[in-house]
Amino acid sequence: VEIGSGVNSSEGSEPTHMLTRTDTNYTRGYEWWLMQQARARNPNIQLDSLAWAAPGWIGNGNFFSQDMINYIINFINGAKSNYNITINEVGIWNESSYNITWIKSLKTNLLAAGLSTKVIAADQGGSSIISDMQNDPALLAAVDIVGVHYPAVNGSTPLPSSMNKPSRRPTRVPRCANSRANWAPTSAGSRAPERKAASCKMM
Repeated sequence: VEIGSGVNSSEGSEPTHMLTRTDTNYTRGYEWWLMQQARARNPNIQLDSLAWAAPGWIGNGNFFSQDMINYIINFINGAKSNYNITINEVGIWNESSYNITWIKSLKTNLLAAGLSTKVIAADQGGSSIISDMQNDPALLAAVDIVGVHYPAVNGSTPLPSSMNKPSRRPTRVPRCANSRANWAPTSAGSRAPERKAASCKMM
């Protein structure tokens, strides 16, 4: 699910649970309902959360800040305390650059907060996070799952053989499978996107 930020994230704006540093509201948006419905249908489903953006107050405009780490942890804790929902995994920043130091800090803060939520990195079209993990033992320890978008789809570069390394790191390919819109006419004659996605594969 998306960690809402009040910013248009491609299909509308998902409300934020924190309009300011001191504001918390865990009833805004539909993600809470969506997670409840998913768990009701499959109690064993793995719930994954990811930010597409951040409210303007976060880090005074700097996404990779302690504010953003606190924001994510508040989202995870809010799901648990208000809806008894455990969020199993959390990503970094959807299809954006990543910050290695911040990823390590996110993991450290999750553990310090007593959370078992796994860290996914880096939700990009490429797989540079893999070589970064191989060259940085601390990053390797911080990242639990490698998330790559659209591998070998629409002419994108196939994943390197190292995608399966290190073997102790589960690798999900991809977080969201190839998703595309089919602009089919509706009954009223207007055109609305019908989301179609290829099946996801776990490797």
